[in-house]
Amino acid sequence: MKSRNSNLKKLCFFLWSFLFILIIFELYPSFAEDHRVKWNVVQFEMDWEKGKAPKWYMGPLLAKEIFAPIIYKYKGDIKLWRFHRRASRDKSGHQFSFIFFAKKNAAELIFREVQEISLLNELSEKKYIIRENYISTEKFEEGEYSDPHWSSEMQAAWPEYAMGFSKLWLRLIFIYDTELPMGKNMIEHYMRVEEKLSGEWRNSATHAFFHHVHAMFAYVKS
Repeated sequence: MKSRNSNLKKLCFFLWSFLFILIIFELYPSFAEDHRVKWNVVQFEMDWEKGKAPKWYMGPLLAKEIFAPIIYKYKGDIKLWRFHRRASRDKSGHQFSFIFFAKKNAAELIFREVQEISLLNELSEKKYIIRENYISTEKFEEGEYSDPHWSSEMQAAWPEYAMGFSKLWLRLIFIYDTELPMGKNMIEHYMRVEEKLSGEWRNSATHAFFHHVHAMFAYVKS
């Protein structure tokens, strides 16, 4: 009899707890949204003068000096992340982005912390960075920020792959940063780091990236 009463109490407690959660999420939809993981973006646009090459060296500089400490500090809050670089003579121009999958409160803390980094203010004052965007999307599924032209399966799986190659790229930056003397000029230092990255791609990409990924898919022709 005591065991039956105990089980009944547990069942009642579970049902009341479940009902309470439903009421909270129904009455306070913002509470539900705050506790959902979604895609967020910190995006910097670099100055790109006509007739000049893009400032690709800003990528490794921003990745190591701005975002690496953020990734480490908030590793328990960020479920997925990746870097994105682009340079095209269009309205979006030359950009470097940190894209991450986290709850709203963690994203707001990250946005605020990035904005308070003194190096970022210095780069903006010197016009290396001409625009900053802090974007909290309404994309709550892991695959929603992938290329919409892909299959739904690829969209869902790709963020893990993107985080993997972003980690590899960041690791190479740390290695080259240690190998190369910093000197007094940070910009020149990261120009050299970018040169090392480009050289690594030329020397290793065919085997380290294409061959091994192709092998995982049984050498199927695309």
